[in-house]
Amino acid sequence: MLVAVLYYTLDMDNAKQCFWDPLNQNIDISTYIAEQTDLANKLQGYRDKPYRLKVHLAFLILLPITVAILILFLRPVDIGLAMYTFIPFITYRLHILNIEGEFILFLLCEKNMWPYNPNKDINRPIGFADLLPGIFNYGSDRNFEEQIWGTIQGSNNKTSFWRGVFHFTTGYGRSQRLYTEDTFIFQLSDPIPVNFSLAKAGIFGESEKHIETESEEFNKAYRIISDNNDEGTQMQIIKILSPSVQTRMIDFSKKYTDPNIYFCNNLLAIVFNKEVLEGKYTNFFRKVGIDQRDVDRLNTAILDMAELRSEMVQFI
Repeated sequence: MLVAVLYYTLDMDNAKQCFWDPLNQNIDISTYIAEQTDLANKLQGYRDKPYRLKVHLAFLILLPITVAILILFLRPVDIGLAMYTFIPFITYRLHILNIEGEFILFLLCEKNMWPYNPNKDINRPIGFADLLPGIFNYGSDRNFEEQIWGTIQGSNNKTSFWRGVFHFTTGYGRSQRLYTEDTFIFQLSDPIPVNFSLAKAGIFGESEKHIETESEEFNKAYRIISDNNDEGTQMQIIKILSPSVQTRMIDFSKKYTDPNIYFCNNLLAIVFNKEVLEGKYTNFFRKVGIDQRDVDRLNTAILDMAELRSEMVQFI
């Protein structure tokens, strides 16, 4: 089944609806039609013959079971060598988990009528490094995967957002390390008067001075970081971080692990050190399709972030 068919029974006006993009590129539902078509065809292949997943998995588990029987009855057998027989099974299971992740996002975007590009993109990080250097101007081999452009209905209004999984490496040789960050950017209706960010509290020395609010609970959850800590800057930041905004951010930090939050010009960016939009209940070995509980979870995660933006807009 092709995306051209899946997509989607939209009229031409909806098909050409443009979505907000932080780099101001023209993105509509058909921008990544080739990538979506490829995923749709793969997904349909699994749907047409869902039993293949179980057959392959069963076949790969037979090898270590056979070796285990040999160990039991025909000793001695090299235990170390026997452990290697589990590698094909483990590799295949991880492969299916990775495929599930792509399909979950594809089906989520299909359901919400959002553009989705699962493929590696090495060009857009260049523009993002200029836009938000505090987030994207790091390391080498920078690329995005699993980019989403969408709008989500909040309690008060619709909010536009972009999401991408950012990969980069640091160091060389044995000290080289790969980083993966799940990044979400929301558009603010007006530019903020000062740029600042919120990081997990406790990562700085206790003797180092930082801007603090009157809420001890907020100060325990976040450190406010700004290029300037003069009185005027502090007052502007505290105005934006109103008591209601702080309350929502405290709740957010409890629900989602160690988010870093950036306020820059007319953008709100939220960065996680692991992927947030992952499936929990979907299992292709049971059914080739997205579990509705995962749809609800992922939509709720995006909505929770959008509500941060909606709460603070009134104080800019």
